[in-house]
Amino acid sequence: MSAAATLIDPHTIAEAMGGETVLKTPVHSMLDLHKVILGGVPKAAVAHLGRLYADVMPSQDFAALFTSVSTMKRPGPLPLAAGERVQRVARLTALAERAFGDQDKGVAWLTTAHPMLGRATPLELASTEIGARQVERLLTNILYDLPA
Repeated sequence: MSAAATLIDPHTIAEAMGGETVLKTPVHSMLDLHKVILGGVPKAAVAHLGRLYADVMPSQDFAALFTSVSTMKRPGPLPLAAGERVQRVARLTALAERAFGDQDKGVAWLTTAHPMLGRATPLELASTEIGARQVERLLTNILYDLPA
């Protein structure tokens, strides 16, 4: 886990995913969050997180960031890789909110193409862990008023 990820407590990440209501268990540590992901993130977490992005992208486009439409229609939790992607976006969403002091501003930043990210949106880069680390680095620099 990157140093930037430790700036956001696991409970805040879990809350972005719907909290105890959606995850069906309290999250107080990164180990708790790890166990949730291994156990299968409920599909409702995608819907909960997607509501934060509703003003900037349709829910089906948001869900497509994580898994296929057919997987979303099947019963049961998300596959492991999709659950990891949900957690990654929740983590970046929480970090962006902290960096900008406002959830809407953080979401807007994550969905706007950025020149330091090859003109991709930070959310697009979040499809991989290495891309997410680049986004975290930029957000950390913003948070601490460091040069990009």
